[in-house]
Amino acid sequence: MTLAFVFVDCAQHQHSASIGRALREVQGVLEVYSTTGVYDLIVKVSADDETKLQAIIASIKSVSGVMSAITNIVYSAHEASA
Repeated sequence: MTLAFVFVDCAQHQHSASIGRALREVQGVLEVYSTTGVYDLIVKVSADDETKLQAIIASIKSVSGVMSAITNIVYSAHEASA
């Protein structure tokens, strides 16, 4: 399983909430967060392999209003201690 975070920049005339709702419909998208800072949205995605991850990223980039998308693949997770 491949886990990644996609940092999305939205078009200025588009409301990020509507783009976020559209992104939730993309298969493989787990969560979508509206954020402050350089990027408008952060999208958490999961795929069985990198080929499927590429397809998910292509789907994200094809959503109307998405201007750019930068992907960071997760290598490891640091779990919180109980």
